[in-house]
Amino acid sequence: MRLSLAVQSVACLVLLGCDGTRQRECDFVAGDVIATAGPEGFSALVLDRSDEGLDAYFSSSEGLQRVQLQTTLDSDAPRVRSRLRLGAPCDSLSLARQDDTVFIACARRPTEAKDAPGTMHIYRVTNDSQSSVLLPWPIGRDHQGLALAMIDRQLELVFHDGRVGEWKVWHVAVCVDWDNASPCPADARLLSAASLLAGAPSLSEVDGERFVAWTESALSAGDSFVGSVFVSRSASDEHVGAPRRTAEVIYERSLPFVAAGAEHPVLLFRDSRRPHRRAHVFAQELREGSEAVRVGRSNDIRAARAFPCGDSLTVVTPRSYSRNDTLVGIHLLDEELEARVAE
Repeated sequence: MRLSLAVQSVACLVLLGCDGTRQRECDFVAGDVIATAGPEGFSALVLDRSDEGLDAYFSSSEGLQRVQLQTTLDSDAPRVRSRLRLGAPCDSLSLARQDDTVFIACARRPTEAKDAPGTMHIYRVTNDSQSSVLLPWPIGRDHQGLALAMIDRQLELVFHDGRVGEWKVWHVAVCVDWDNASPCPADARLLSAASLLAGAPSLSEVDGERFVAWTESALSAGDSFVGSVFVSRSASDEHVGAPRRTAEVIYERSLPFVAAGAEHPVLLFRDSRRPHRRAHVFAQELREGSEAVRVGRSNDIRAARAFPCGDSLTVVTPRSYSRNDTLVGIHLLDEELEARVAE
């Protein structure tokens, strides 16, 4: 499997295209390859916009790596500015930035060869240094994901701990003594119901508020899935708020998250509601009386994403095209969450 600059140009437009002074800076050439992976592919990929261009953080069998990309129109400039291996491979990762410092949360599930729980690390990457710290919260083999965010200048982490019969979502305010490479004492708070099975969480800050979103379901017979989307909402300088059931879903990988809307925060989640056979992404304002609006198909294993761009809410939806191909749909929604143009 190859990670191509031609593919990354879509993400580059997503990251840079909303700034009118930079919207013409993406000029990747088809066939330029920045990384390769074996049959297992890439387990995680995160893109970050920096002052110099675009940085790709990804994990494969070769380890957790960063590749800094050149995104100017100068055809003589090298496409890859630098490469850096940060550590062992990650099963999931998330990124947060504070000024010129990048923090990366990396989770590694336990392996059958080792009788030990899975682990999570926090990496700190600056222009001239890198370091990492092992976090004190183990994870199980069914770990589904984590999310890291800088909220009110405090590094916060939500993570999924999946063990047999116990799938839970936790939140913690991360404190690290980087001089001694050790975590400060901190207590992780359980957000999901202990008696239900929680899905992968998301964490975001919108207009000074912290949002954590995830799904919960009960054990059910057969292949049917019936679950609920829960959202915890609180001011960014307060403790995490109590969760509230916001939507009902029948699609297991709903992967909900909250983005900024025109007047209210918008919850986005995936569901396979009738009459559609495949999963679609739905958008719903977080206010009393709001209803979910279908945006477009999004049945890939990866989550949809959304962000404000000009006077539109831009929703990016990975979806299947054929048995072996995946397309990326882009939807521009107006203040009423209606499509401005076709996908």
